[in-house]
Amino acid sequence: MNGNTPVKFPESAGQQELLSRFFGAILQDPRIGPAHIALYAALYHCWLAVGGRGAVCAYSHEMMPVAKLSSSATYHRVLRELDKWGYLRYEPSYSRLRRSRVLLAWDDSS
Repeated sequence: MNGNTPVKFPESAGQQELLSRFFGAILQDPRIGPAHIALYAALYHCWLAVGGRGAVCAYSHEMMPVAKLSSSATYHRVLRELDKWGYLRYEPSYSRLRRSRVLLAWDDSS
């Protein structure tokens, strides 16, 4: 996989197809490590819990234990990298009073 080619998971992708595309894409991506997989899996789990539609809205302290990440610096780095590389769309709130949004599937118009 070219390091500059973003991966895009369309909103029309089904729940199983989304996970299948993710694992298919990371096979070819040497940048992905265990922390990336763990955080994506935790976000996917929460996404399923909200019906597999729309965004996952969460604080870092809610997601870190699920992903087995103990450092907030690692959590934020991994989340920003997954966003930069196109595996998800991260919309930070920059507020302690509002959860950040993460989209695992989206259309370019959203």
